[in-house]
Amino acid sequence: MGQPPADILDHAVECGAGHWDYHLYDEKFNETRSGELEVVGCSINEVRDMVLFENKLERRSMTPTDHGMLMEKAAMREQEAQAEKRESVLGQLSALKSSAKGHPAPAPAGKREEASL
Repeated sequence: MGQPPADILDHAVECGAGHWDYHLYDEKFNETRSGELEVVGCSINEVRDMVLFENKLERRSMTPTDHGMLMEKAAMREQEAQAEKRESVLGQLSALKSSAKGHPAPAPAGKREEASL
């Protein structure tokens, strides 16, 4: 049997409308995998075991974690990731704007024709 993925630290299983949702997180609470299982008559522990088995994590030692705390940490990490992405995009736009000051953009075709008249 292969080695379990080293990047998975924690997991969450939730009951949805007629299915089970699951999320796997790394050590920084970034979601690394997620999905849903449509199984009937299974307990949350059975679904957890299925998810762990499908992701080659069934032999990992498990420590009970408060679901609310896990989801809160994951949500905070998601907000941080969005802020980092936004800052990255703003930084790129700022760099483009700075480089454009040294190289003015060519006038649109219609304006060039007016300027040559």
